[in-house]
Amino acid sequence: MRRFLFDLDNTIVKTNGSDYKNSVPIPEAVAKVREYHERGDYIIILTARGSGSKKDWRDFTANQLKEFGIPYDQLIVGLKPGGVDIIIDDKAINALDWLEDDEKAFARIETKEHKKDIQVFDPLFPYGYDHGVRRAYEATEKTWKAAYNKLGGIDTLRNKEDKQ
Repeated sequence: MRRFLFDLDNTIVKTNGSDYKNSVPIPEAVAKVREYHERGDYIIILTARGSGSKKDWRDFTANQLKEFGIPYDQLIVGLKPGGVDIIIDDKAINALDWLEDDEKAFARIETKEHKKDIQVFDPLFPYGYDHGVRRAYEATEKTWKAAYNKLGGIDTLRNKEDKQ
């Protein structure tokens, strides 16, 4: 399973300026998104709609995606990443290159499957899986110690257990 983050306007739908009400689907893009979703990939759609005007376009956009038959797992509306106009990233793919030949476009980027010893950011474990598990264990251990101490410590609990 791959996780895809797609911009909406002029990537999956054709939009003139901020005229979202008259956006139309780009058939080739919609077909590719459907294909990815059907094979089990996770689809995130990100749009800056409303980032400048502060108008809430979430419901409108969700309804528009449904109307156009564009599947997604997560919709992020009103967020223009960092307030930027151009995104340069080691895993960025130009929408036109993607539409022309997605496999060729994908071949230009490296993923954790293609390059060893690269850590992929995971918001649940931002410093790596081992670190996340260790932190979860430490938090659980700390919680249990606090509970024991509140009840009089482990020796008090053992004494109560022995008396029963």
